[in-house]
Amino acid sequence: MRATFDSSTFQGVFPMLRKNAPDTIAIDIGNTCLHVGAVDTARRVCCRRADLPLSGTIARWTGLLDSVITPAAGKVPSMLRAVIAGGSRDMAQRVRTLLRESGITDCTDLAWHPGLPVRFCYKKPHLLGADRIADALYAAAAYPKRNIIIIDAGTAVTVDALTAEGEFIGGVIFPGPATQLQSLHEAAPALPLLDISKRTPLLPGTSTEECMRSGVLHAIAGGLDHLVGRYRQVLSRNCTVLATGGGWDTVKKYIAFKSIENRDMALIGTAMFHKAER
Repeated sequence: MRATFDSSTFQGVFPMLRKNAPDTIAIDIGNTCLHVGAVDTARRVCCRRADLPLSGTIARWTGLLDSVITPAAGKVPSMLRAVIAGGSRDMAQRVRTLLRESGITDCTDLAWHPGLPVRFCYKKPHLLGADRIADALYAAAAYPKRNIIIIDAGTAVTVDALTAEGEFIGGVIFPGPATQLQSLHEAAPALPLLDISKRTPLLPGTSTEECMRSGVLHAIAGGLDHLVGRYRQVLSRNCTVLATGGGWDTVKKYIAFKSIENRDMALIGTAMFHKAER
């Protein structure tokens, strides 16, 4: 059985978590969506989050930020800090402007630097994606002294390795489910452009659509099974698999290994950067 945890599940099960005190607004600017969360960094919990496609208007972005900032433990915005991860310089600046308009002036951009609590053994760590840094910061803090495999399934799927000594030793990147379906259509226009439905596709497929969906999902799951096995050879078999990302719900039912899921991993890790940066 796979263990699945996220803050929304905990909020309903354990009333004491309502006492969490968010201190940081984390903004993760992905390839297709803007994710915002109010995070209690001391307890490593995302108390409230909201998600919006990047195609949303500035007015909708303002509403998104307000929906997360306003109920953040009753704190006035000036007492909250913010960390922005990812996105272009222009996009990050637009978010900064909205934060200032909401009363948050203490704002930091997540980027690698040598003083982070995780040692990034990467040829050019300053080019490492902000989401991968955030995931590693969360993993090292939440599961110290463990060998960890981090899977983040979104527009792209990243599978990274973190040693028990707190060293990020790299990983792999390959296209996520929606990206693979889009690339099939673009390379072969006779194939339809499909969304990645959550319903279970037939295997073998009996239509072009079923064949495409089943092929993509089983290929990704098979690749993940293979990678986890290889990583365990590198790290030792005693390691923990953490999983997150918008595409994980679609993929997880096809994998063979056990994992711990936290949909808020990148947001919590983003918020934790503020403390690490200080």
